[in-house]
Amino acid sequence: MENPAWHVISDEINDIIDRLLLERISLVGIARVIQVSESWLQAYVNEKYADQPRQVHVQSKPKGRLTIACDER
Repeated sequence: MENPAWHVISDEINDIIDRLLLERISLVGIARVIQVSESWLQAYVNEKYADQPRQVHVQSKPKGRLTIACDER
């Protein structure tokens, strides 16, 4: 960012950043479009990541009949 200035990032901008992250857009691209510094954005992503649970809870599916479809070749 060329002439950086301190300003508060609104909840609306945070929501947009969250959606852009889900689209797997690069941090550099997001920082450029949203006009935030790359270092701020990296810190924001690190904070988001730290808030995520470390264990994944997987629910088992009921066992049933397995169906396989195949094409003739």
